[in-house]
Amino acid sequence: MQSSLLILVINPRLDFTKIGIFENTKLLYLKRIMHSKEELKGYGKLSEQVPFRTECIIEELKQNDMPLDRFAAIVGRGGLIKPLASGVY
Repeated sequence: MQSSLLILVINPRLDFTKIGIFENTKLLYLKRIMHSKEELKGYGKLSEQVPFRTECIIEELKQNDMPLDRFAAIVGRGGLIKPLASGVY
């Protein structure tokens, strides 16, 4: 039997990264990964935090036995581009 594909939702905030794992519309997992001021102080711009936050997310997924190939889609909130019309890009 094949495992169902999941959706990883990422919501980066000032001092934490919130992730949710969904199967269709059903929330399976929700986690707020906290980032201390000490961890973030070495980054001048928010965009410089991307590799650090990515590693935090990947580590959280590994600890919960969620390999990346289980995800049909990865969705993020926010970004460093100007506002766009809603939809999929």
